[in-house]
Amino acid sequence: MASSNLGLIVGTVHYGLPLNVVARSPGKTPYGMPSSPLLWVEFGDRRVACIARHGERHLIPPHLVNYRANLWFLQQHGVQRCIALNAVGAIASDFPPGELAVPDQVIDYTRGREHSYSDGNQDEVAHVDFTEPFDAELRGQIASAAVEAGCSIRSGVIGVTQGPRLE
Repeated sequence: MASSNLGLIVGTVHYGLPLNVVARSPGKTPYGMPSSPLLWVEFGDRRVACIARHGERHLIPPHLVNYRANLWFLQQHGVQRCIALNAVGAIASDFPPGELAVPDQVIDYTRGREHSYSDGNQDEVAHVDFTEPFDAELRGQIASAAVEAGCSIRSGVIGVTQGPRLE
């Protein structure tokens, strides 16, 4: 069984997915507890690291998810690329429920959350280039797989609102 450098962050939608969880790795990070143990999931001949954003029992609301701990935890287990699955609403009337979207840009409307690993105690200030916030190669691979599977897919901007709420 080959391990993968790919990680999944799953939310509400994961309860409908046929995930083959073969192992769980609990843990702690410098940023606190992740939302769930790391779930090792098998897809064909690949083992992928997966975290349940809202916890295994879906009890953590969006505004209380420890996003920094979740990403840190995945990275500590070898994850270099991450796909986050989200159940979201759409404000465009021509975007029906169930349609697949792979965003190319993000507008963050959230507040009161930790947004950075930089707490001001580093030796120097670092700036993160957010011009292209999503991995173009990975987005292309997802789009190609969707087309191959016969799914309609679109691109666009995701506006992240302060949860729990759905637009």
